[in-house]
Amino acid sequence: GEAWIMEQVIQLERQSVCGYSQQAVNESTISSFRNLSDGWNGQGALSIPESVITMALDVIKQLDKQPLDVFPTGRETIQIEYDIADKSLEIEMGEKDTGFLLASGDSVRVWRSSDIMEVFRAVNDFFTIRSIG
Repeated sequence: GEAWIMEQVIQLERQSVCGYSQQAVNESTISSFRNLSDGWNGQGALSIPESVITMALDVIKQLDKQPLDVFPTGRETIQIEYDIADKSLEIEMGEKDTGFLLASGDSVRVWRSSDIMEVFRAVNDFFTIRSIG
């Protein structure tokens, strides 16, 4: 509907903030995770492995739609998130595999994959499929 279209427009407008592309912001954010030492979250979290940082940077460089939320977790992973209206997609990239959580209204789907291409499929589906229920 019209609200969905407006949300798409808002997302596109957010892609460039103050002359900096969202991709550049995301790359800088992920690179900064190299500075996190063990215990960075005050709860004993280990630092983010270089392999996870490299993988997340590779993914960010290839994503057509950039996430607005990128952050480290206490599980040695990097999470990216997308939100549109009542729909959200969380992608948590780790050394062994990647976890996904897709929520739409009252429906929630959770899955894992060791195929990094699943990230691109999940993001594409998130922006093209209206409902998961």
